[in-house]
Amino acid sequence: MPRTFVSLFGSGGDVLPVAAGGGPISVVKLTSNGDNTNSQTYTTASITLTSGKVIEIDVVNEHFGGGDADVVTITGFSQEAVIRYGPTAGSIQRITRLWKAGDSSTGALTINIAGSGNKQCCWSVKEWTNVNTTTPYAQTSVTNNSDGVGDPNNLLLTLPSLIDAANNAISAAFGADVSAMTPDTGYTELSDNQADTVPCSESSLETQYKLAAQTTCQGSDVTAFADIGGIISEMKKA
Repeated sequence: MPRTFVSLFGSGGDVLPVAAGGGPISVVKLTSNGDNTNSQTYTTASITLTSGKVIEIDVVNEHFGGGDADVVTITGFSQEAVIRYGPTAGSIQRITRLWKAGDSSTGALTINIAGSGNKQCCWSVKEWTNVNTTTPYAQTSVTNNSDGVGDPNNLLLTLPSLIDAANNAISAAFGADVSAMTPDTGYTELSDNQADTVPCSESSLETQYKLAAQTTCQGSDVTAFADIGGIISEMKKA
């Protein structure tokens, strides 16, 4: 049977456009910051939500007086995962991971926090390239926490398996009491609220990623007896 070959060149010798989503996954931090104000809304720096990319934001917020940390929303963003940590008798903290496909809009994001007991907030906004913009997470993200009992200085996050270890990537976020954190071996740190942005007075947020995917990620060097929470996700190749 004769075989048919498809040319990569037009009649004038120009290379035809390559379909969107080609190439390996990559990620950059768009902005990160913190705010110690007791508020129900917080505003990020102005950013561009580039079309064809996935915008992911991790938010840590704290509720004082023993109440549960209040729910975080951003208009147009979907919640991927949330984890609460901290003693029930003290301030409760929460990490929330949200995402949306870029739509070419430019401006600041408004972080909305329900309820009136919110104490402070810190955030990290990332832009993923060559990640599926419809279903960016290859599987359900995993969360974990520690209440500080036994003097832990780290938290391990573990996915049950990987959907595509060769092409997907890992996105991890850790929140804790005030403490700069150290990324896991082989991971690259994207942000650390206590080290490279305006710090929160009682909370911290650190984010990291790994392109050569693996099932685990650990946040380390957390202050002794600190409460810790974390989220790990497998990002799906476009």
